[in-house]
Amino acid sequence: MTVKMKRVLTAFATVVVLLLLVSLAYRLSPWSKRTASLRVELSLEDTKGHRAMLVNGGYLPVVVGRCDSVSDAMQPDARVGDAIQRWDIQRGAWVTVYQRSVCRSGDWGSATFSYELLWPGSRLHTSPYFHWTEDTVIHTGDKLRFLVFTQGTESDSPSIPSQSFVVE
Repeated sequence: MTVKMKRVLTAFATVVVLLLLVSLAYRLSPWSKRTASLRVELSLEDTKGHRAMLVNGGYLPVVVGRCDSVSDAMQPDARVGDAIQRWDIQRGAWVTVYQRSVCRSGDWGSATFSYELLWPGSRLHTSPYFHWTEDTVIHTGDKLRFLVFTQGTESDSPSIPSQSFVVE
């Protein structure tokens, strides 16, 4: 091996090591958990269902708490925790009616909670919400929204609200 080839390999190895150290330092820093670049979009599911999507609109990845599980159709599924809130006209405030941030194992497999990077342009969805007629808390005509938790549960996480929608 020539001296020139050794210098090129040494320079390449140095760059790789520096990139690894910088990425590790970023992952451990508070900057990786900043939610300023995150936004929540609302999407329609089937006929009367809604789902919120957590989108990274920034230039850097953000660490987000998520639940990885297997769906009923045996497909891998990753979800972010959320709550369903109803607008209470009498109080003039949003009231949480369903808390859905627990990562539970289903009938078909296990579920694991982890902190992963949400890369720029990437999306993570919540569980869908479908209104059913036997629901005693939410009624047709109620104004709802999703409250998406970026780091886990409501108590230990910054949250981002979605746009509101009316139950049909």
